[in-house]
Amino acid sequence: MLARYLVCGPSLLEHPVQFGGGSSPDLKVSVAVGVLGDYAESIGAPLRTGRPLKAGEWGSPIGTAAVVNESFAARAWPKEDPLDKQFRFVVNGKPQPWLTVVGVVGDFAQRERTIHRPLAYVPYSQLPHADVSVVIRTAVAPGTLIEPVRRAMRTLDPDLPVIELDTFENRFVSDHWPARVFGSMFTIFGAIALLLAGIGLYGVTPYSVSQRSHEIGVRMALGASGRSILSEMLAAGVRQVLIGLVIGLGGAAVLTRLLEAQLVDVPPHDPPTFIAVAGILLTIGVMGCLIPARRALRVNPSDALRHE
Repeated sequence: MLARYLVCGPSLLEHPVQFGGGSSPDLKVSVAVGVLGDYAESIGAPLRTGRPLKAGEWGSPIGTAAVVNESFAARAWPKEDPLDKQFRFVVNGKPQPWLTVVGVVGDFAQRERTIHRPLAYVPYSQLPHADVSVVIRTAVAPGTLIEPVRRAMRTLDPDLPVIELDTFENRFVSDHWPARVFGSMFTIFGAIALLLAGIGLYGVTPYSVSQRSHEIGVRMALGASGRSILSEMLAAGVRQVLIGLVIGLGGAAVLTRLLEAQLVDVPPHDPPTFIAVAGILLTIGVMGCLIPARRALRVNPSDALRHE
């Protein structure tokens, strides 16, 4: 059973925006999507305030109402109620009819990876296009409706070409498979690099501590406590690890900006990732100091003195 459908222009084009009462200093252009129906609700975008477009509005020959996303409302009318505010697009240098905001929906990514991008859903009459996309929301498995929909379209017009008829899930996978493949590869390479860094750190740190085993024995023979020696060894090892982390994380913070365009709703400077990597390496460094230092504390001071 079909719940609802709508027709919308396939293009996500930016157009200059004009506002009633003067232009907004924070919003000069916005993405405009011409729709016939409640596109946002059909794809599951949450309605934050107001209402969706009605049939009489999105079917109007001139268009009188529009629905905007949260980013559009926040930039156009910061700290104000966006409902009943007016704006219009300028398409090919021609101002379109004024539109009144009747609803606000949540931000979500469409074909691009940018989620928080100003976007407005306007009547299709303002942005007519020869090619259109039909979005169908259903209560049954979407894959079972591909052939029935194709037959229904042929019944309406046998000469009407129907292309790229597929489910949202399949379309998403086919559109984003390169990012998924390369993302998985970079995740594996990152895990391997972290493992190699941990192995190298655990190998170098104990070696530097073990080189001081006789020094530790001499100091114990002269009356130094095991706790003070252990604290000094840990402090020296942690200091070296922290210097390396500062350099490494600083470089990573700069290089992650190159990945910003490939991320969806994830900041390039992801704090959990940075904290997790730093915590793992710091733990390895502490263990690399603690284990050989405790082993060195068991050295007989008299043996250390004879060695000296």
